[in-house]
Amino acid sequence: MLAGIGVSFLESKQEIWEKDIAVNLYGTMNCAKAVIPGMVKRKYGKIINFSSITAKMGRPDSYTASKAGVSAFTRGLATEYGPSGINVNAIAPGNVRTNLFGDLGEGANQFFERMAARTPLRRIQTVEDIANVVAFLASDVSKNITGQCLQVDSGLVML
Repeated sequence: MLAGIGVSFLESKQEIWEKDIAVNLYGTMNCAKAVIPGMVKRKYGKIINFSSITAKMGRPDSYTASKAGVSAFTRGLATEYGPSGINVNAIAPGNVRTNLFGDLGEGANQFFERMAARTPLRRIQTVEDIANVVAFLASDVSKNITGQCLQVDSGLVML
């Protein structure tokens, strides 16, 4: 189970919220603080953060709140550091076939089939799908894209 997901809001514990916000939002902030000074000096840089489609889905849990924070933080950094030649974007993956779901055992394939059936493209993302978007955003082909959160979710959340 992902931290904070699967528990009702009223049953959620502040410790879980603090952990999710520390890892997802503060972790993103600390990475940005570490790289931005060098990027400003070079007048060039690419920052790619990781949000989640849950940020668009509006669930009242710590994971969703922390990932929505990453999306807002991404837009803020893009605004502040764009004049310094820094592109800041985020990727919001949908369900990705990874080892995270390994504990589902034989049920993993059924889980992914059910999730794929909910998407217009009828497929689940692979790690290669996400890596391709990272490569695109890191390249100069995306030089005029900043402040965006690209949803890589087979069309699951079209908002």
